Amino acid sequence: MALVLLVALALARGALADRATCAACAQAVTYLSKAYNHTEAELELSKEANDKKAQKIDKVQKAQTKRWLKQEYGVALRAAVEEEMEALCGRPSIASNRELKAACVSLIEQQDEELARAILDEKSDGFCASVVPGCEGVQANEAVAAYAVGMLPAYSEPEPRGEHAKKVRGVVTRLVGSTYAFGIHDSKAHVLVLVHNGSALAERQYQVSDARFTALVDEFYSLAAEAKSERYLECMQFDLSANKLPPNVPVPPDGFGLVLHLLGAREEPKAMPDRGEDSLAMAEPATVRSEWSLIEV
Repeated sequence: MALVLLVALALARGALADRATCAACAQAVTYLSKAYNHTEAELELSKEANDKKAQKIDKVQKAQTKRWLKQEYGVALRAAVEEEMEALCGRPSIASNRELKAACVSLIEQQDEELARAILDEKSDGFCASVVPGCEGVQANEAVAAYAVGMLPAYSEPEPRGEHAKKVRGVVTRLVGSTYAFGIHDSKAHVLVLVHNGSALAERQYQVSDARFTALVDEFYSLAAEAKSERYLECMQFDLSANKLPPNVPVPPDGFGLVLHLLGAREEPKAMPDRGEDSLAMAEPATVRSEWSLIEV
C-alpha cells in the first residue's frame, strides 16, 4: 500500500512538473511571437522607403543594397527575439509563481536556440508539444490558465466548440475560465472584454442581452464590427456567472462592464468603469463610448 502511494505521489509530481513546463513554454511562445511580429511590422513600414531608395541607384549597387537590407532585416528580428528571451522569465505572469518561473528558466537554459529558431522560422506551433508531449491546443490553454488563477481548480465552462459558440456575431470571441489568460496574451492587439452576468444564452447564439445595459451591449457589438477591419483592437466577452476571472483582472461594478487589456500592459488590466465609479446600467450611448476613448491613443 505504501509503495502504491509513493508511486502515485511520484506520478503526480511528474504531471505537475510537466504542466509547469507546458505553461512556461506556451507563454514563452506567445511573448516571443509578439516581439517578433511587432518588430516585423516596424520593419515593413520602412520597407517602401528602402525600396524607393534602391530604385535610384545602379543595378550593382541595387543588388548589394538588397543583400544588405535582407541581412539587416534578419539581424533586427533575431535581436528582438533574443531581447525578449532575456526578459521573459521576469514577466509578471511568469515570475509571480515560483514553480512557473523555475520551469521558464530551465526551458530557456535547455532550449534557447531551438526556441529562437522556431520563432524566427515561424514554425512555433508544434514546439511546446516537442518539449512536453501533449502540450498544445486545449492542454496548453489549461496549463496557462491553471497558473493564471494561482493553481486553483479551474472554474470554467467547457471550451467553446463550433464557430457560433466561439465567435458571437462573427466578430466577438467567447472566453471561458480556462481560455481567458491564453486568449488575452495570444492576441496581437489591444483587447476589450465585455464581462456580463449570464445573459448570453446558447439559443441566442451567445449574444449578450440585458435591459439594464442595452446601450453598453449595443455599442460594444458595434465597436467590434467596426474594429474587424482594423488591427488595433480585438473584442471578446466573458460570462462571470459561469467562469472565474484570473485574480489580477478587476471585476466591473455590478459584475457587468468592460475590461481593457492594452498591448504592453497585459498584466495591468483596467475595469471600465473602475471600482468606485458609476455603473453603466441605464447609461446613454455617449457615456458608454467615452469609456473606451483611450483605446485609440
